Amino acid sequence: KESLTLELGDGAVFDSKSEKVSSANNAAMTQWESGKIVFTNTPLSEVARDFEATYGKQLVFPAEAASRTFDGTLMTANSPELFAERLSAALKVKVSVK
Repeated sequence: KESLTLELGDGAVFDSKSEKVSSANNAAMTQWESGKIVFTNTPLSEVARDFEATYGKQLVFPAEAASRTFDGTLMTANSPELFAERLSAALKVKVSVK
């Protein structure tokens, strides 16, 4: 079995599909505490996962858009609908909240 050693301030992510643990940027993992989540070249499917974890609501978009990438910031103080509206405009694809 592989092992991963973490130092103070390091983060780790467990992928339940592959059952592997990998190192992660701890600052990125806790940025929601500052009221924002920054996405850099992030697939829309991952943006949707973070959105649901933040708001408890789902982003709805065409399946073929799931792999499209997004660069931007989710300000958690804004409404979920406002983020969906801005994401829709940025990616030029219909995005709504469910």
